[in-house]
Amino acid sequence: NCGGFGYFRSAYAPPLFQALVAQAASMSAAGHFNLFSDSWGLGEGGYGPVSSFLDLSRHLPVDADPLVWNRTAQTLESIDRLYDGLGQRQTAFRAFARGVLDPVMARVGWDARPGESATAAVLRETLLEALSDLDDPAVAAQAQARFAAFQADPTSLDAGVRKTVLNIAGAHADAATFAALRAMAAKAVDPQEKRQYLAALAAARDPALAQQAMLLTLGPEVPTSIAIPMMRVVAANHPEL
Repeated sequence: NCGGFGYFRSAYAPPLFQALVAQAASMSAAGHFNLFSDSWGLGEGGYGPVSSFLDLSRHLPVDADPLVWNRTAQTLESIDRLYDGLGQRQTAFRAFARGVLDPVMARVGWDARPGESATAAVLRETLLEALSDLDDPAVAAQAQARFAAFQADPTSLDAGVRKTVLNIAGAHADAATFAALRAMAAKAVDPQEKRQYLAALAAARDPALAQQAMLLTLGPEVPTSIAIPMMRVVAANHPEL
């Protein structure tokens, strides 16, 4: 199904699939997208091993089409959620996934470049969110540093990464960061700005802080239109709440 024009999945015998993996660097964007989609879809349906998708992701060139990397990062993030509660197995998978995505993040960078495509900007946001969920220490540290600079100078954060930086800072927040985001939300006049701060609070990984965020949704501090989305975000990470 070269080019992906047919409405079907292609299940290759292992030797044929490995031959395709070996040629991944020379494939077109359509070839990458089709092969990745098939290997993941077949894995989800039980018609093939998910390891085929993982093996392919290790051989995808860092300069492959941003749309292909965007889908790859999202899929790795989805697989990680299946490991929730599995301790060392999740730790091992996260190390693997970071090894796949870190080189792409290094190429894309944190800041927009002159003349970059809209798809590159979308990929940057997806990579940062995925690597944050995968507990990438460099991404968490950089986001926290940028948030600290933002507190001192609100113009320091580029609009393209502002929401993502706030969410990562909120996800890895300690009590002080949580309090800072809450104070910013209370002072915000612009509804969109307030929404971003509150969404960052809802992303808290720490169970005690997540509980605080959930309780905030029940009071006057959070507008009703924002309360339900906040509850949804907290519940996704802390279903027991």
